[in-house]
Amino acid sequence: MESMKFMNNALSNTIAKYITEQIITGELQPGEKLVEHIYAKEYGTSRAPVREAIYLLDIEGLVERIPRKGAIVKEYTENEIYDLLEIRNMLVEL
Repeated sequence: MESMKFMNNALSNTIAKYITEQIITGELQPGEKLVEHIYAKEYGTSRAPVREAIYLLDIEGLVERIPRKGAIVKEYTENEIYDLLEIRNMLVEL
């Protein structure tokens, strides 16, 4: 049972990395909806690992989950981007 949970988690991380790459490359635009069943079909799995991947991306701040609507790629304001870059620069200096 524990090994199944590990495999599911690994798949969720793989799906999350794939979606992250789509966001970074611009394949997924801000405001675009993430459709669970499409990723589930693409990976030949149920929607549970996809849901978990979207949850992970929500925690990272890349997507926004909207109740009863689903998840969308998060759109950042110009000020938020500057704040994120400023924080990143501070961390790099450390």
